Amino acid sequence: MILEAQQIERVESENRASPVEARERLAARRDELTSRLREALEATVFSNRFLLPPRRLPQIARAEADAFLDFLKTGDADRIREQGAKRAEEGLGEQAMLRLGTTLRQFCRDYPADETLRAADVYTNALLEGFMEGREAIVLEEQEQIRKALQGVISRYALQLTTAAEVSRAASSILDLAELLPEVVNLIRDRFNFYYVGLFLLDASGEYAVLRAGTGEAGRQMLEMGHKLEVGGTSMIGWCTAHSKARIALDVGKEAVRFDNPLLPETRSEMALPLISRGRVIGAMTIQSDKPAAFSEEDIAALQTMADQLANAIENARLFEEEQAQRRLADNLLEITRTVGSTLDLEEVLNLILEQLGQVVDYDSTAILLVEGDELRATALRGFKDEEKKQFTFPWKEMEHLRHPLETKEPLVIADTRQQPSWRDELGTTHIRSWIGVPLVSKGKAIGLLTIDSAKLNHFSQREAQLAALFAGQVATAIEN
Repeated sequence: MILEAQQIERVESENRASPVEARERLAARRDELTSRLREALEATVFSNRFLLPPRRLPQIARAEADAFLDFLKTGDADRIREQGAKRAEEGLGEQAMLRLGTTLRQFCRDYPADETLRAADVYTNALLEGFMEGREAIVLEEQEQIRKALQGVISRYALQLTTAAEVSRAASSILDLAELLPEVVNLIRDRFNFYYVGLFLLDASGEYAVLRAGTGEAGRQMLEMGHKLEVGGTSMIGWCTAHSKARIALDVGKEAVRFDNPLLPETRSEMALPLISRGRVIGAMTIQSDKPAAFSEEDIAALQTMADQLANAIENARLFEEEQAQRRLADNLLEITRTVGSTLDLEEVLNLILEQLGQVVDYDSTAILLVEGDELRATALRGFKDEEKKQFTFPWKEMEHLRHPLETKEPLVIADTRQQPSWRDELGTTHIRSWIGVPLVSKGKAIGLLTIDSAKLNHFSQREAQLAALFAGQVATAIEN
């Protein structure tokens, strides 16, 4: 009985201790308080609203112990409310906060003092108030972000529909590819604020995708260079045209890629879309952004619809162009035939042939060269200056690109004259980057060449060579007569 009375007296004595003494007793047990708070937090690690990494728990526990002990000195409840809001931002859940409050009260009961018990209640209430205010702010912010995200999706979808309609209108009203393709790539770039849009069409061999339209200064320069990419090569366009599938490349994540086109230094994301018409790949479109992760599978679905519409429009425009070209060709050949039959002036006939040739084949200059011994001498010219015409004599046996068509009696197409070893940049030829040489054959013998020039790289194909061969036949006939 005496011992029990002594214990009761000791407890009552502690309860009568001054606030300063009570704070000092609790401060001496800081590590114990920290340990209890950490255990309380660890018990709620797997609660639904617990988002904080477990490695942060010891730091939080220590901070809460220090904050409570400091509160016993200052009584600053506003500061504790701010701390509660901070805990909400850090990812602590409701269960964790309630468990902290319970643990703190229990600790104060184990080392009782009237002042500390009341302080624990005030501290816990302030901490929870701040936490709930912080949670409310976070929920409101999340709701606003969701609203903005949904609004962005709706706006983007509406923009995709509007742009698809504009592309469809352009495709149905413009039959000239030279006008249609630049119109479409600029429309897509401007509507979606993309960094760059380019459109490639496969060449006649199907081995290369040749750039036919590109936006901005980069597009202009690449068109001027005759930019083309190998089908099945390592480029996005090469892969896309070979596999008939869209593809996205980003410079973020595990499959980050490196964009190394010096003309497009800001590219951070790229999407390649195949152009498929009647089940056949006819080209591809590249869409590039200066944002790291600009494209998704949903973008592919929306933009592929536009690409499909465009592919069909391109094919229709090609058919229309081909029909128109056939009509022009027939009309031009008929006009030449009439002139040949109605005049004996060879110069007039040859100039007419070169003029009519320009209606079918796009060129910058052209010439009819006749063999005179070891030289080829110009008989008719178009697109050259007067002072250049005087110099048009070439030693054909010394120049492989001239000798080859004369000896084989077959047309020769040069995509880039700078890569032709026998090419000479002389007066009158410095502007030429693409070239066709078609033999003039009379009675089984090559008597000269019809040459066609362009200042653009890769400007001519075998199709232009075949058309030029028809006119070369008219030239040979006129010379025979």
